[in-house]
Amino acid sequence: MKRRDEIVTGAFVLLGIAVIVAGGLWLSQNRWGGDFRTIRARVRSVGQLRAGNVVTVRGVEVGRVQDIAFADSGVDVVLRVRADAPLPSDPEVLLRPRSLFGEWGAAIVARGASGTPTPDTSLVTSDSVLPGATATDFAQLSDYTAQIAENLRTITDRVQVAFNAQTAANLAHSIDNFEKASSDLVDLLGRQRESFGGFAEDIAAAGRMARQASADLDSTLSRLEEATSGGQLQDIFADVQSTSHSMSDVATQLQTTSRNVNATVTRADSLLTSFQSLVGGVNRGEGSLGQIARDPALYENLSSTLVELRALLDELKRNPGKYFKFSIF
Repeated sequence: MKRRDEIVTGAFVLLGIAVIVAGGLWLSQNRWGGDFRTIRARVRSVGQLRAGNVVTVRGVEVGRVQDIAFADSGVDVVLRVRADAPLPSDPEVLLRPRSLFGEWGAAIVARGASGTPTPDTSLVTSDSVLPGATATDFAQLSDYTAQIAENLRTITDRVQVAFNAQTAANLAHSIDNFEKASSDLVDLLGRQRESFGGFAEDIAAAGRMARQASADLDSTLSRLEEATSGGQLQDIFADVQSTSHSMSDVATQLQTTSRNVNATVTRADSLLTSFQSLVGGVNRGEGSLGQIARDPALYENLSSTLVELRALLDELKRNPGKYFKFSIF
């Protein structure tokens, strides 16, 4: 009985050892008969990454972090991944948190992938070393969040100080003014719509007039084309040319007449000058006519002579036989 208990106890111990070894191999991603390869990446810092952390490609676990060691220009991270893992054509290693509890991991991604930080390629001095980048730690994000919250609290306090009852009243008054302005704008737009309607009607009327004018012009051009094709336009041009010649002759005759009139006017002007000279001589008593006109005695004798002559004529009318005798036989 005692021997049997020892055998059972030994079997349980061996089974426990086997389970521990199998768990260790599983945790280290070792496979019986599997092939692995080593990848070396260089980063400026590793954050919270530790040896044994998970390595992923496209979110799938393909290995573990084997070693972390200092290098001349940064930190070298050695990754042990499965040989059959499909790596990108231009890979880089991204170290980033995997959870909120401080667990980190390494991801092999394509260089320049969206949402990933840019690696520092100046640290890489060999083609066998991949460039790497380290994402921001959640702890740092928490610090940034706390700082942002503190800034927001400060801004909130300042807003509360600035937004008092008077500010609220002013804001309400501004809102009322804005509502009134909006109503006035709507009314203005309504009136402008009516104006635009009338303007559109005027434009339409102008368009109709333009079309009518175009039709009239087309008709005129058609008639002109008909007159041109029938030879009427040439006749009109010939008549206009003949009329032009006639007008030229008339102009020549008018020019000759004008010269004759100018000569007549010149002679009339000379005659008028002579008459004015004669009248002036008479007024001055020059010549016989002037002496007669200026001699009162001669004027009186002429007047008495005219009176006697008038009396003689009256006597002849009354008694013609006294002065004239007629005899037929």
